[in-house]
Amino acid sequence: MKNKIKKFLSFFTALVIALGVIIPGASSVHAANTLNVAQYTKTSGVVKGVKGSNSGTYEGKWDAKIPMGKVLSGIESEMKKAANNGWYPHGKDGKNKIAYVEYKVTFPEGVTIDSTKIMADNSTSMFNKAAFTHTVSGQVVTFKFPLRDENWAGIYKHYNEDGGAASNKTLDISIPYTVKANSLNEAKALESKNITAKGDFETHASGSFAYLFTKVVYNTDVSTKPLAANFSKSDVFVKSTEQDISQKGNLDGDLLVNGNTQHDKVYEANKNDSLTMTGLLNVSPIKKQLKELEDKYPSSGVATDIKVENVNTSFTAKMTLPEEMKFADGYTVELAGANGKFKITEQKVTGKTITVTLTVADNIKTFKEVKEAVYGVENDLKVNVKGVKFDTDKAKANTNYTIDGMVSGKFTAKATNILTGNVINFDYIWEGVQLAGGEDSTDPTTKDIKLTLKYVETAENTFEATQKLLGDILVGDNTEHDKVYEVEKGTKVAFTGSLDVSPVKKQMKDIEEQFKKTNTDPSTIKISDYSSTFTATLTLPEEMDFEGNPQVSLLNDNGKYRIVSSSVSGKTIKVVMTVNKEVKSFAELKDAVNGMEDKLNVVVNGARFNNKALENTNYTVKGTMTGELKAKARETATGNVINFKLNWYAEQLPEGADAINPTSKDITFTLKYVAKKPPVNPTNPTTPGNEKPNNKLPRTGAGTSIALYTVLVGISGALIVGLKRRKNEN
Repeated sequence: MKNKIKKFLSFFTALVIALGVIIPGASSVHAANTLNVAQYTKTSGVVKGVKGSNSGTYEGKWDAKIPMGKVLSGIESEMKKAANNGWYPHGKDGKNKIAYVEYKVTFPEGVTIDSTKIMADNSTSMFNKAAFTHTVSGQVVTFKFPLRDENWAGIYKHYNEDGGAASNKTLDISIPYTVKANSLNEAKALESKNITAKGDFETHASGSFAYLFTKVVYNTDVSTKPLAANFSKSDVFVKSTEQDISQKGNLDGDLLVNGNTQHDKVYEANKNDSLTMTGLLNVSPIKKQLKELEDKYPSSGVATDIKVENVNTSFTAKMTLPEEMKFADGYTVELAGANGKFKITEQKVTGKTITVTLTVADNIKTFKEVKEAVYGVENDLKVNVKGVKFDTDKAKANTNYTIDGMVSGKFTAKATNILTGNVINFDYIWEGVQLAGGEDSTDPTTKDIKLTLKYVETAENTFEATQKLLGDILVGDNTEHDKVYEVEKGTKVAFTGSLDVSPVKKQMKDIEEQFKKTNTDPSTIKISDYSSTFTATLTLPEEMDFEGNPQVSLLNDNGKYRIVSSSVSGKTIKVVMTVNKEVKSFAELKDAVNGMEDKLNVVVNGARFNNKALENTNYTVKGTMTGELKAKARETATGNVINFKLNWYAEQLPEGADAINPTSKDITFTLKYVAKKPPVNPTNPTTPGNEKPNNKLPRTGAGTSIALYTVLVGISGALIVGLKRRKNEN
């Protein structure tokens, strides 16, 4: 057995040595020889499209016309040796399957390959045209060109018959393709892309167990050809240009104090007023310039294809106070008219000067977005600085003080039309000049933006009062004055809090008379720092509950007041009311107060007895009502000021006093629930003496309870036992 194994190993070793001698380099997978194919490949094409449209299609073709005799001449010696040895060209698909040249052509992404028009032809004698195949997978076209199914002797014979290395017979390939560009830049980008191609020829000398050991692969060189040569040079695409557009101009600006331009006379304020200064910039000329730009470049205003870079769009407002004025510690800055298109990016105070910078709110990338930002703001862009005051240590009464303003704007950007490649560099600068009609009354001809004001010494009085109002709680029209209010258990109760506000109307008259001119037009008395509320609370006993958030409504206000909030906390609901409209004059204040009826009612609907409540037991609901009104009234003709602060509290209306506590000043309402009375049956009258005893004891009030009933039963039992004992003793 050992001898047989030794003989087999010796035979195998000898065979491997023999194969190594017969097939030089058989142990090497890739041969050193390269098949030079690339020089016989090329691309060509034409551009289709409308002249100047910036939208074109490159209709291209990748071609190869390969003289296979010349290409294979590099391995002629190997072919001759294989022919002399009688070998068969086994291919990469397996033994006894003819070898073939595999060639792959790869196109860039975005290229459309016309697979229906791919062509492969052959004029050589070595290759079997009938067996040619091609497949398209994604962007790769793969060809297989098999040899004629013969031994190497036959292949080598055909090689020589074709002319050998001097043969002009070819293997031809053609692949049509298209690629599109919608701008000059896209066309240029496609010009820089290439189609690559490469292949290999794999053969095995043996089809037996030595198949793997006799593998030889001959690789082609790599072909790299332009995808769309000179695509951008077609007249379909407009050549890009670059120009600079710069312009300096003026924008109208103004300074206002509390909305007043101070054009007719010096603005008069009070010494301790907190003023709102407004820097106004009219940006309608910018919108006009943008429209002119659209007319000059029609596509700019609508196309999203205008890319904008290096954008710097900003407006700056400055305001400088005189030494006798100052910014309050809690001053604020607000932007008005921007509609969310611009935002404040910086605000700072240096000495007496405040500087506010505005920029576009969103990152701008297209010219369309520039247009939307500019057109989106109102014509008057305003910066409001709230909290400007006179320095009472320096300022003097009835002395003019001037505030200086400055507004400016700029817009710089590089705009590129991605369709044409055209570039426009914008550089706009605007300076603010005094708006006509808003000039300072002390210097009406100047172009400088400024405003003059002073404070005047006026009579200033204070009117403070705390007054009692009469209130009541009702259910419907019932004040519960004569007896405790009765409901059935489970009934939803709507409580009404009623407040007599007629004394408030009289107070308004008293305040008006403080001006010593009862015939003064109330609209000339200006109101500021105004606030007014009425607050009502209703507290249930523990034996009652609110149903979730009770429905709350306001009656008799005649639309002059509104409910601001209603909230439930435990057993108490709190309702807050205020005037329905903004109050800016004494006339509006009088209208709000005198316009409602003498009794203001708040209805809270949604209270019920709970399981803690006992039948025929009194339970008391408590209410409170308070109010306050604060404001500053200033008569424009005289400057006289009255600061008034009114407070109100409510006590029980005597004629609506609680039946169980008629002398209390607390606002209360007592109620109880009673059993539902069964209907009387007149057809079955009760016969005297036949009534069935009623074993259920009535609940007559707080003293009636289950414990009392138990005690009575116990006493009765004790009496019965005592009587029995006494009878037994007798």
